[in-house]
Formats: sequence, C-alpha cells, structure tokens
Amino acid sequence: MHELDKIKEAKYFLSQILHEKENFENFKYNLSAFISSARSVLQYALEEAKIKNGGQLWYDGQIKGTKMAKSFRDKRDINIHKEPVSAKQEIDIMASETIHVSDSIFIEIRDSEGKINGQHNSKQEHPKLFVNEPTTIKARYRFDDGEDVFASCEMYLNELETIVMDGKSKGFLT
Repeated sequence: MHELDKIKEAKYFLSQILHEKENFENFKYNLSAFISSARSVLQYALEEAKIKNGGQLWYDGQIKGTKMAKSFRDKRDINIHKEPVSAKQEIDIMASETIHVSDSIFIEIRDSEGKINGQHNSKQEHPKLFVNEPTTIKARYRFDDGEDVFASCEMYLNELETIVMDGKSKGFLT
C-alpha cells in the first residue's frame, strides 16, 4: 500500500547522495536516510502480503531471489541499532602539467688549453608543447564490505521496484 511512496522517498535520498557526494557529512546523512526509507519498502510489503493467502510464501521467495535485500537489511539494522552506517571515501586526484620540450644540442669544441675552437647549436625553431587535462578530483564511496555505494543503492532500488511490481501484479500488494 505504501511501498511506492517509500520507493519515491528512497529515490529522493539517492539523488541527494549523488548531489552531495563532495560533502562527506551530508553524504552520510543522506545515505542513512536512503537505507532507512528503502528498507521500509520491504517491511511494508511483508506486512501487507502476509495477511493474504500465499503472501508470506511469495514474499520469502522474492527476498531469497535478491542480491541486495539481505545486505541492505543488515546495513539498516547496524545503522539503527549499533552505529551509523560506514562508507569509505576514496578520492582520485588527476593533476597535470604543461611541459615544453626542446630537441636541441649545444656543442663546444675546446683545445687542450680550454680555448673554444668552435661551437655548434642544433636548436629547434619550435619547441614541442605537451599539455595535459586540467586537475580533476573525483570522490568514490565504498561500504565496509567493499560494495560501491552508488551502484549498490541503484541495484537495490531496482530490486525493490521489481518486487513491488510483481506483488501488485499477483495481488499481494495494493
């Protein structure tokens, strides 16, 4: 009954996670809210389905067939009952330089007394210029179990939507 509202709420917090990925504090708060709202989808689904004939069996089969449901259930339980959910921030910094390269040789020929007898310069008229891209900073996040936060959250939302649509099509959810 309320599953789709909670999916919309979880989508909102996922968009905030992506929007705030450079601000670690805001990122953590939005991740916590995402985990709680996404977990509510399955809790509502279970309460609604179990009172219908075959609903508990349908629900158990759906949960058994998902990759992310157990993982996020555990993350939510830890987040609510033990400590805030933990994610490691990985920062990639790409820096670049502009380098001027000249292909030139300067030769001095000296006699045994050190006097210059001749010089040769093979100076290149136009030095080569190598320019790399500007410096970029990219933040990535991983849960303690190594899962990529963004990819895992999106996969979990897709699984939740699939479960809810299946429950609605079979009459277990309204």
